[in-house]
Amino acid sequence: ASSGSTINLYAAYYDVQAEGEGTIHSPRSCLPGTGWQIKSLEQRTVPEVNFNGKPLLANRAIITKGKERILAYYWLQGRDRIITNEFLAKWWIFWDRLTQGRSDGALVRVMTELGEFDDPVAQEQELLAFIQQISGDLSAHIPD
Repeated sequence: ASSGSTINLYAAYYDVQAEGEGTIHSPRSCLPGTGWQIKSLEQRTVPEVNFNGKPLLANRAIITKGKERILAYYWLQGRDRIITNEFLAKWWIFWDRLTQGRSDGALVRVMTELGEFDDPVAQEQELLAFIQQISGDLSAHIPD
């Protein structure tokens, strides 16, 4: 990032999601379990990024732990879908296993720390530009 901020990419792909075999853990569930607090959570369209001809819709979260503050965008990707709702994701896993014999998918999370003296608007623009840069590569590695 040009401001010197670090951008962290985490992408976890599961070829099978089932009880006992592992499933995607949503940041909405696992972050509070490690001491982070979700201060805001909303859905946002990522500018200039399309998935199957539609704009990329992602979850945008501000999370805090002590004095640390992080901006994160995340979504679930796979089987021709982008999903931002964890409960809907479970429904689609069930449906796709039944109708397609598939339950694969990925969690994609991109985040940056918001420093006390940093410009949060500029940092968010850098984060969105990074997502724009990697979106094609991600789709090449996560099966439709």
